[in-house]
Amino acid sequence: MITGYLRVGEVELASQLFEEMPERDLVSFNTMIDGYGKCGRCELTEEVFRMMNEKDVVSWTSMIFTYVINHHSSKALDLFREMLSLGVKPDVLAIVMYLQP
Repeated sequence: MITGYLRVGEVELASQLFEEMPERDLVSFNTMIDGYGKCGRCELTEEVFRMMNEKDVVSWTSMIFTYVINHHSSKALDLFREMLSLGVKPDVLAIVMYLQP
């Protein structure tokens, strides 16, 4: 449902659904990061990213991509360095998925 709302531009409905979820998993967090990022909502994207107890390469890549598409290249580079320092290795598949139109 969250993905559907985000795809049609209903960011507020997606946010409301996310907030009301009794249990959030990695997929729901990553979906919100991706959706907020594509809508230019960097502050909300950062908030969701910080809330996560567990992050995977998709989480990191989505957050970095958010910075890149919203013209925050220095933040993207800093986050990429942080990701590497924590031992998270970039996943070519995750990066390539963002290069698709």
